[in-house]
Amino acid sequence: KSSEFIGTLIYKAPEIIQEVPYDYTVDIWSIGVMFYILLTKQIPWDMSSEYNTCKSILTEQSCFTEEQLYTYDPLVVSLVNNLMTHDPHNRMDLETAMNDMFFVIYYPERPLDVQAATNSFVFSQVLDPEFRKQLSVNMW
Repeated sequence: KSSEFIGTLIYKAPEIIQEVPYDYTVDIWSIGVMFYILLTKQIPWDMSSEYNTCKSILTEQSCFTEEQLYTYDPLVVSLVNNLMTHDPHNRMDLETAMNDMFFVIYYPERPLDVQAATNSFVFSQVLDPEFRKQLSVNMW
């Protein structure tokens, strides 16, 4: 476990902001944030100030608006919410995420091996490099 305050604020899990010891589950939170951004093309938090961003991360139970709940497939909304569960002990782990109904239905040919998923699926198929490039250029 670590308690070092590192990383880009919008991807930080609540336990990092609270400066309590954390483990790999903070990366699961960050994957949830990336899914949300890729899905909605929006930052999930109030970005008006660092304080407001931290407050949003710590207090919002779901980053989806009421309208978005009716716009996006309930399976992907559920997946993102489970990846971004505030309590790290209840947060979905990578293996459970890869076997989530969203992936079972939409990506039946996905690798079932977590290591293979990390190496090939998550980073090459889910995170579109062109979108990441535009995101880094246009949003900041």
